[in-house]
Amino acid sequence: MCGLFRSLAVLFCAVLMLMAGGALAQNQWNTFRDNSLKFRFLYPSDWIKGTPRGTNVKASFFAPQGFPRANCNIVVRVFPEIAGMTQRQLNEEIRVGRALSAADWKEMLGGKWPDMKLMDTKIVNVDNQPAYLGIVELCHETLDRKTFMKDMVLMTFTPGYMWVFTCAAKGATIEESRISFDRWQLTFQRIMGSLVFERW
Repeated sequence: MCGLFRSLAVLFCAVLMLMAGGALAQNQWNTFRDNSLKFRFLYPSDWIKGTPRGTNVKASFFAPQGFPRANCNIVVRVFPEIAGMTQRQLNEEIRVGRALSAADWKEMLGGKWPDMKLMDTKIVNVDNQPAYLGIVELCHETLDRKTFMKDMVLMTFTPGYMWVFTCAAKGATIEESRISFDRWQLTFQRIMGSLVFERW
């Protein structure tokens, strides 16, 4: 019996060390803060800050070169229809509802991705308020290339605004994008999980 307790104690200490190591690593991350919309989140110190493309894109970051391709963007859209609602009302709307369907995600993402495949969908909490989380696969095609992506998408609402936080793993094939996603999934979760709304 003593041997079993000793083994469990060693395992428990190893788990604590891993947890502490993860917390320390994240403590060394950089903070992105938007003073106009009053939000912030953490991102890895070796990720590269990009120039946001589009009027609603508030932040854009890219994985370092030499790693599987990935990037994260946060988009904030003015949503006048919910400007008169309180944060409590918005939270309750999400909590009592259901996870978004594939059709819901396509509509919420602007109908730009007709070939989008929904891999997972659920309701989660970020900064103590509910949000929709989806894992989707899609591709982006331009004149010279086709890029496959597996994305983690977080969507939530504050009075007058819709927030869409997307972290995309990319590849020249769907298999490459899945390998990239496996590499970055925990990082994506930590980035999104660090989102803080300072105003609400």
